[in-house]
Amino acid sequence: QVTKAAQKLKKQKFDLIIASPYYRAQQTAGIIAKAVKAKIVTDKRLSEIDCGIFNWQPVGLYHSWFKHKQDRWTMAPEGAETLADLRRRLVAFIRDIDKKYKNKKILIVSHGDPFWILEGAMSGKTESELSDRYYNVDNATPFTIEPPVLPFDDEGRLDMHRPYIDQIILRDPKTKKELFRVPEVCDVWFDSGSMPMAQSHYPFATKQIDFPADYICEAIDQTRGWFYTLLAVATALGMEAPYKNVICLGHIRDKNGQKMSKSKGNIVEPMAIMNTHGADVLRWYFFTANDPGDPKDFDEADLGKITRRFVLILYNSFVFWNSYAKRGDRARTNFQPTSVLDQWVLASLNSTVAQVTTSLEKYQVGEAARLIESFTDNLSRWYIRRSRDRFQSSVRGDLSHEADWESASHTLETALRTITRLLAPFMPFFSEALYSSLGEATSVHLADWPETQNTLINKELLKDMQLVRDVAALALGLRAEAKIKIRQPLGRIRLKNRSLEGKAELLKLLADEVNVKSVVFDPGASAAVALDTVVTPQLKEEGVIRELTRTIQGLRQDAKYQMADEITLMLTGDEMFLDLVQRHSLQLKKMVNAKQLELKRSDKFDAELETKVDEWSVWIGLRKM
Repeated sequence: QVTKAAQKLKKQKFDLIIASPYYRAQQTAGIIAKAVKAKIVTDKRLSEIDCGIFNWQPVGLYHSWFKHKQDRWTMAPEGAETLADLRRRLVAFIRDIDKKYKNKKILIVSHGDPFWILEGAMSGKTESELSDRYYNVDNATPFTIEPPVLPFDDEGRLDMHRPYIDQIILRDPKTKKELFRVPEVCDVWFDSGSMPMAQSHYPFATKQIDFPADYICEAIDQTRGWFYTLLAVATALGMEAPYKNVICLGHIRDKNGQKMSKSKGNIVEPMAIMNTHGADVLRWYFFTANDPGDPKDFDEADLGKITRRFVLILYNSFVFWNSYAKRGDRARTNFQPTSVLDQWVLASLNSTVAQVTTSLEKYQVGEAARLIESFTDNLSRWYIRRSRDRFQSSVRGDLSHEADWESASHTLETALRTITRLLAPFMPFFSEALYSSLGEATSVHLADWPETQNTLINKELLKDMQLVRDVAALALGLRAEAKIKIRQPLGRIRLKNRSLEGKAELLKLLADEVNVKSVVFDPGASAAVALDTVVTPQLKEEGVIRELTRTIQGLRQDAKYQMADEITLMLTGDEMFLDLVQRHSLQLKKMVNAKQLELKRSDKFDAELETKVDEWSVWIGLRKM
């Protein structure tokens, strides 16, 4: 290979060959020197990268020391160089020979890593770009490096600032005279402040400029710089304000409120964070953590909280729809929701669309994101939870409420499609995946922004539903104080406020949520909410059946049954317990989708469990029909 390379270079005239001191490099330089008749000079700065404790070891051992390929820039084994060290000595080498051998043609003989780094550094490539094209240099293949007209700092990195930019000398295309940047400037921010006019060469090239900007965004530092000088230059020229809206961003600090710096070791590598949590979660964190102008004390643990608090809740809402909803009625027209829950969630959805749109038009990005998050939480924790039986009963084969199932399915699908479009500017990747999973053939980023259907925003219903939830929260608190399980039915709840009186669907929702038989109103009551905590024998039996139902449903999951799978249910236990089960057998069979109930033990089962239900020890066995 070297001999062939030497023959290719034979016709070229070289003033000098500079080679690494390593034996192979010297041997190669000697073969080529004979062909091109040039003198050899040795420079130790062209040596192969120093691998420290891994010198003369298999190369795989050295590379396996690094977790990520980009770590080679900042980390090194004992006694070894980093790639930053290598780049520093190579750029210093190029600077020296460029001065020492002006207008000379030089052949350099070196190794893989030095050539890979040198070629990339001379092209102004970043460390990330260099890492992505790792070892893209062919052995014994000559190539040309033209030292470019680029300013490099002492580390060998491209740097367009002073003093490095002062190295650049231009020539007047007409006179060929050298042109130098003047050392003095009035104010560097004056240049930035002139941007709206200068970009169009106003007033010389045109009198028309694209002005003012609808929106500009920069860090808090620019309050005294760019933001101010834009305003000062524009008003000095008698123009209106140069921008209509500004988003000013605070600094990102570490979780302890300290400024991030390499010397402190508290910097965060963005790509590593995004590889772990996803770019969308990181974006959502910055949108919702606090107001844009406030500093952000970044803690990676907060990203996990966002995933659990928002992303998984929305994703699980989709999974629920995908598992239980009736599909394919997306194009329904003149849709009339059958349930107060459907009416409420559509009112809340359209109210959210209106508020998010208004917030974004005012550039209040964080507020818009929090509105989306709040609706998603309400969709999952209230609408889906309170509608669960409406979906699951039809999947179990109970078609007596099919119209209600269809209404719930269409309502949930509408909510998911709409919220996904609202989410698109904030979480571009997650929203795209979700939109596609909902059956859309086009990109969510090509979809129209949702329009508010004002006729569906029932403000009274929104107010009443919030009251239901507030009352339920108080009642559940009273249950907890009395140490009564939620699965134990109670007689009644007493309300002082009569706002919900006569609103049957809302009262049924409240009764189901609190698990009481009735809701009564007592304007003269001393407390806003009072709970009857007396458990009658009849209520006690209902509670036992509910507890048994929950246990059987858990056993169905352990057996990996589908919702529609019918089962034979087998039970043994105390005689009083079995008498109780027989009295409520129809209800129990319906709730667990059992075709048969056998009050005896059997060896033929798919899953079994010995446990306690209330005060009784019982055995439960399940077998799929």
